Amino acid sequence: MCEWEVFDVDRAGCVVCSAIHRCSQESCQDVMQTEDDTVCNVTGLCVSTSNLVQSEYDDNIVNYNGGRAGGHPAAPAETDDVERYAYELLASARCEASFRHEKLKLSAKLSANINSLMYKNMSSQTHINMVQIVERSMLAMKSSRVTDTEFGHAARCSLAALCARQLALIVVVCEKYMPGKFKKSEMRIIVFGLMYLMRTGVVIEYITVIPRVPILSHLLPVESNLQRFFDFKAKHITEVENKFKFLFRNLDKNKLRSMGFHEIL
Repeated sequence: MCEWEVFDVDRAGCVVCSAIHRCSQESCQDVMQTEDDTVCNVTGLCVSTSNLVQSEYDDNIVNYNGGRAGGHPAAPAETDDVERYAYELLASARCEASFRHEKLKLSAKLSANINSLMYKNMSSQTHINMVQIVERSMLAMKSSRVTDTEFGHAARCSLAALCARQLALIVVVCEKYMPGKFKKSEMRIIVFGLMYLMRTGVVIEYITVIPRVPILSHLLPVESNLQRFFDFKAKHITEVENKFKFLFRNLDKNKLRSMGFHEIL
């Protein structure tokens, strides 16, 4: 009899025999059927979802009011701005100006480090090894952020569209559970903040509520450039992070699943 210990969103290990369980519709045998999905009892992950569920209480009357019969509510007008703000942060002229400024700054710093090390070697009359000098110069920068050589506008536009779809879902669903509606004037702050939060993602009770998109760590503008190029205060990122994490942590697992956050981007 295996005793499972969950170590990832969709994986668990047996502490008795070291077997690894990875969730999928084929591999999950110990499951529980809920009203609209199938949940793995080992990890708690939803392995399949049925968006249209019929029961004995359903009627067969056609809805002519133009509303959606089930699933998430129709997106409010404010979510039309989500894609625009996602594009602004990832692929706009402002973003490109921030990218070139950061690239120029990093290049200048690297060049200064290289010149400093070369001067020290020349002063001591030792042999100059350019490979070692470049390596030591890179280490001296102490920067984990890597910038691309080119801006890559087309790829950034595709990523902005992908993020916008997920952000629109998050905004629509969270509005239903938050005390008040999001104001149109604060939508830009919310979109910017959530996109920075997507660098690491948010997982609550083994449920992915905000998906992780690692490439954003390298493509989003460096936070020190936000005020200069976007007229956006970096402190808003922390405010949005706290606001949404507080919401998610005050909801139980069943409520989180009913909000539709069991799917992975």
